[in-house]
Amino acid sequence: MVDNMKDCLKLYYSINIEIDDIERISFSYDSKNYIFIRTNYINYELINYLLNYNYINKPILNNYNQYITEYNNEKYLLFFDNKSNINIEDIIYFLNQNLQIIDNDLHNKWCEKIDYHEYQITQFGYKYKLLRESINYIVGLSEIGIQLLNTIDLKICYSCLVHNRITNELFDFKNPLNIIIDYRIRDIAEYIKYNFFYNNLEVFDQIINRFNLNKEEYKLLFARLLLITQYYDIYEKIIDEKKEEKEIEFIILKLNNYEKYLKKIYLYLKRYIDIDNIELFNN
Repeated sequence: MVDNMKDCLKLYYSINIEIDDIERISFSYDSKNYIFIRTNYINYELINYLLNYNYINKPILNNYNQYITEYNNEKYLLFFDNKSNINIEDIIYFLNQNLQIIDNDLHNKWCEKIDYHEYQITQFGYKYKLLRESINYIVGLSEIGIQLLNTIDLKICYSCLVHNRITNELFDFKNPLNIIIDYRIRDIAEYIKYNFFYNNLEVFDQIINRFNLNKEEYKLLFARLLLITQYYDIYEKIIDEKKEEKEIEFIILKLNNYEKYLKKIYLYLKRYIDIDNIELFNN
């Protein structure tokens, strides 16, 4: 019976290594690299759809010829690890699809996210000085993004398979658990933000010329750049006591330069599209 990740691994090629009971581990075994993941939610319909794509990482079948091992309402998957990084060509290749979004109420989703984090800081803020001092600025940018979102005709924004989050790792890019259906702008915006905060790179000019975006997509791109998901992700882990508060400091230290970066992008877009005046970036 599978009662933890270590025992679960025995269902895959009799792999037996010493590990802690954590959500994701990378390890080598018999000269091969693996990633083992535990999750409590899987969209089976989407996973089955994605397994038809050769580009996607397929889970390794367990000893019962199943991709997903289930126990106590949690799911376990084992993958081979691609030890390499993504580049712009991966983004371009991946976004070359066309899937219709049935329901994607971005306005309410973004508002709920902001309300949730503001509630958290009222409950736990006294414990976290860095969060308390930075959250209002982050929320302020997000609210500007929501105001801009209200001016966008999302019906003419291109939708396809994209990623919940973009990182450097090719494995994450091909991981079916990281793939959702959303507007293609999501991946472009996340790629720009991730490179700024984690790689100290400004890739907007580099990537924007590779896509034929319409005017509404340009506005949606800027709205998404105002939603600093990298901050929110670490924030949630701090509140859940999965990260130390100091781990968000590198994001906070880059906010001043990120605002300058946003202004540069905003002024570039103003030359080509009709975008709302945003006082913060007009000064």
